Amino acid sequence: MPTETTHSASEIPPETTVSPASLRIAIERLARPATDPGSLSLGETEIDRTLGGGLMRGALHEVAPAAEGDGPAAGGFCAGILVRALAGEKRKPLLWIRHDLATVEDGAPYGPGLAALGLDVARILFVLAANTNEVLEAMEHALRSATLAAVFGEIRGTTKLDLRASRRLALAAGHGATPALLLRLGAGDGLRAPVAAATRWRIASLASGDAPANGPGMPRVKADLIRNRRGPAACFSLEWRTHDRIFRIPALRERLAPPPVGRPHHAPARAERRASA
Repeated sequence: MPTETTHSASEIPPETTVSPASLRIAIERLARPATDPGSLSLGETEIDRTLGGGLMRGALHEVAPAAEGDGPAAGGFCAGILVRALAGEKRKPLLWIRHDLATVEDGAPYGPGLAALGLDVARILFVLAANTNEVLEAMEHALRSATLAAVFGEIRGTTKLDLRASRRLALAAGHGATPALLLRLGAGDGLRAPVAAATRWRIASLASGDAPANGPGMPRVKADLIRNRRGPAACFSLEWRTHDRIFRIPALRERLAPPPVGRPHHAPARAERRASA
């Protein structure tokens, strides 16, 4: 009859032991999805090429305004990404988690305005959180469920988002193959801290495009891609096409600088300098 053989810790063969670092890497690999969740196209070929095919679906993406007054522009940029995410998932809803301080400072989301940008308000689940930790915790649980088209978190204040917290969000997004979008308002110097985001964006407002008769022009933003895991950093001037539900780089129709007016010709001055020499 075979008998079970036991070994003490000192008798365990060396080849069966692993270091703590190797064990951590193995656990992280097991937490990742078995297949690549793909990328989320933004509709503009140049941007998608820079992003390595588009925004990574199973990843964390951070967005922040370039200045305090650019908060609405950053929110509009996020709304465009969320429209694209919903378009790729016909049945899954979107979860929008807000820090209640953002509602106090900026007001509640305006349904007709979101609809004008192309968001289907009926597919949005809104959640109010009491503090930043609750926002991050709700995002993590939602991402792991793999039942949502995207998870959008909105936080306000100078609370730093440490690397550990952002890494938990990134791993949860990879586990659920769901894009995670985090809008940080009023973070100040906290935006300099390293995070585990696949992309980091700084958004500034730009003048809108050509306006149709009796209507506003297309919204435009300056989008600085300051971190890009799958490509180089870049800067884009983007226009959101509300009817087509895509981002576009607007054509430059005007001169970068006005032509010189009243500027003397330099040839006579050079000739005078040669003559005096």
